[in-house]
Order: sequence, then C-alpha cells, then structure tokens
Amino acid sequence: MDTIRNSKKDLDGAVTLDHYVKREQLDLDEGDIVLKAILDKVGNKKKLQEKYNGPFCIMEINEETGDCKLNRITKSGRIAHKRLKGERIYTYAHIKQLKKFKTTLE
Repeated sequence: MDTIRNSKKDLDGAVTLDHYVKREQLDLDEGDIVLKAILDKVGNKKKLQEKYNGPFCIMEINEETGDCKLNRITKSGRIAHKRLKGERIYTYAHIKQLKKFKTTLE
C-alpha cells in the first residue's frame, strides 16, 4: 500500500508533456495570408530591423514535410503572378516560419 502512495506522490509532481510544447500548431490553409520570418537576425545592426517579411499568400502546403509554397501579395492587394527582375515567382518556407497576417479589420 505504501508503494502505491509513493508512486502517486511521484506522479503528482510529474510535469505533463503539454508543459514542454513551446508553440501551438498553426492552423494554416491554402489561401491564407501570412508573414514569413526573416532568419538572418544576427548582428548589432539587425536589432531594430523588421522580424517578418511579407505579406504572402499560401499556394500549396506539403502535409508530409510542412513546407509551404508562398506567393507575394502586392501593395494593391493582388497576388503577384508576374516575376520582377531577378526574383522568383514563388517562395518556399516551413510552416513554423510563418505567422498569420492580421489586417486592420480584424
């Protein structure tokens, strides 16, 4: 009986797995508007620069790897289908590098 009480005390002090999960899963779908994290943030002069780039529209999501195919949204709010000089049409990023874009209406 004492062993049961001792094991119960050990379980009461145990930390659940939810405690270690740092970031919740993002519910992103195709067509959502997101911001992409800028990964090159090291250095003294980069401290006050923007942390996110965008906005982008999600074109495809690979469910196995979590990679997303992104397309830039222009200042007028349209999806940019034409390529600017020397720039790719699509950008690829992992789903953990994305953050939902909040408009002023939300």
